Amino acid sequence: MNPAETARLEKIAVDPKTGLMSPAFVGQPAEVIASLTGISVPPETNIIIAEQEGVGPDYPLSGEVLAPILAFYVREDLKSAIKKDLYGS
Repeated sequence: MNPAETARLEKIAVDPKTGLMSPAFVGQPAEVIASLTGISVPPETNIIIAEQEGVGPDYPLSGEVLAPILAFYVREDLKSAIKKDLYGS
C-alpha cells in the first residue's frame, strides 16, 4: 500500500484507544479488508503489506495484527534494523 492507504487502514482497522484490531477486520481475507478500507487490490490478493517507520503505539500496524496485514520495514542494514526496532533507538 502507499502511505495514504496505510494511514486509512490504520485509522479504521485498529482502535486508537486500545491498540487492538477492530473485530470487523479480524480473520478477514485481504480482499475484504481492502474493500472495508476503500482500497483497490487485484483479485485473489492474499496479503496486504504496509510499510512502517517504527514500532509501538504510534504505528498501529506494528503490533499484533489478527489479519493478513504485514508490517514492512526498510532499514540500512541488519544492525540498524535491530537497534531501531528492538530497542526503540
